[in-house]
Amino acid sequence: TLSKRDMVTCIEFLVLAKTFEKAFEMSKTYNHIDVYCKFLQESQNFQQFKAVAEYYLSSKKDFVNAAKCYLKASMYEEALLNFIHAGINDETLEYILRIIRECHDDQAIIDMITQHMQHAKESSNSDAQAAAMDNVTLFRLYLAIGEIQMAIQMSIEISEQQQRMGHYQKAHQILFEMVHELRQRTHNKQLLITSSANVVTIEKQLRTNLLLVHSYLLVKLLIKKNENYLAAQMLIRVCESISKFPSHIVQILTSTVIQCQKTGFYAQAIQHANYLMRPEYRKQIIPKYKTKIESIVRHSYKEKDERQSDQELRTEVSPCPYCRVKISSTDLYCKSCKNIIPYCIITGKHMVLNDWSCCPQCAFPALYSYFMQHVGKHEVSFCPMCREQVDVNEIILDSNPTL
Repeated sequence: TLSKRDMVTCIEFLVLAKTFEKAFEMSKTYNHIDVYCKFLQESQNFQQFKAVAEYYLSSKKDFVNAAKCYLKASMYEEALLNFIHAGINDETLEYILRIIRECHDDQAIIDMITQHMQHAKESSNSDAQAAAMDNVTLFRLYLAIGEIQMAIQMSIEISEQQQRMGHYQKAHQILFEMVHELRQRTHNKQLLITSSANVVTIEKQLRTNLLLVHSYLLVKLLIKKNENYLAAQMLIRVCESISKFPSHIVQILTSTVIQCQKTGFYAQAIQHANYLMRPEYRKQIIPKYKTKIESIVRHSYKEKDERQSDQELRTEVSPCPYCRVKISSTDLYCKSCKNIIPYCIITGKHMVLNDWSCCPQCAFPALYSYFMQHVGKHEVSFCPMCREQVDVNEIILDSNPTL
């Protein structure tokens, strides 16, 4: 009787000798299909994977492994059909997106995907969570096949739903994927320019929503770095659109009051403390902060004007990259030249010309000095926008950025 090691050796020898039928029969007899596939992969005999795929279908009814084998044999339509038949989940979706990328000009592939998406939309059930998951899948498929307007519409719907539920990381991921795709298509001149005011408005909404969610997610990171001034500014920015965070209105307002009080933004602390005193929010305030917030509302008005002047003196300013006029470092709109300014993904500040860099993974802008600190000094090696690992040696100071 052959030992396991002997069987593996025999299968390897038969594959090297290109006697594939014998090797395949032995692997089936002794349940070593994975070993046979490994040696096919190593010897680059990819066409033999077709027989393995047919075996998985006829003997095992294993659509996923059959699809993987068809994919290795470069039989893309067969692979796609079996991935779809297996049901689209996180694993199969990645393979389907890979097929779309590799066959982007194959109309038959695009048609198959489109038909499946149409069927999925028509047969979606009433379960909210399942429907949300289906929508995320449909969004990524629309994005992959180039149905940009549908992808934009779905990304806004999904992200707003996730925001309402308090799932800010998931909302951020969807918004980032869509905005990143638009940026790439604009860079490659693949995005059709349209005069439709509705399209322009939707794209602006998309970028604004990403800015808001990203600003909120930056707060924890900034507080950990003792960047309390910036943390307060990000919370103030979020509170200007607090209705977009309905699950955590009280928590966000409370954090804003505390952070503003700590940083010296007394006028904003009073403003948001008053908002918290509304009957619908007052009872929800965490007890350990309630007395402090009530005290701010009762006693801070006397010093409001004086403190407002002190705050103006403490406000950080930096030049607008368009007209060089100095404005608040966290203002993203220049009143002087009427331009919307790109924001730094590390700090939430507006970008400045002499400190410009981009994430080497997603190409979103970041202030060079802060990006270097973020990756090096604090030993944090991921981009807060795309969540990809960043090598400090790949961060480059751009002396002539494109605005």
